[in-house]
Amino acid sequence: MSKKRTKKQQRDLENGLYLFLLLVAGVSFYFTQKLYLTLMIVGVVVILIIVVVVFKVKRVRKLIRWTAFSSSII
Repeated sequence: MSKKRTKKQQRDLENGLYLFLLLVAGVSFYFTQKLYLTLMIVGVVVILIIVVVVFKVKRVRKLIRWTAFSSSII
């Protein structure tokens, strides 16, 4: 079984993501000077983060299923 995150770890992770998105927004606005383009860039980054998390969860679940299946064979 995987270890669950504590509330503090979860809060730190969320704060890190918020800071990262704020940094992306600041850098993209600095270089483009266009608000709509900055919002689109931040939206793309958010979508990429969600996709990576979903694929990671699927991979871990598949690995857990395979591990349970292989241990039942033995």
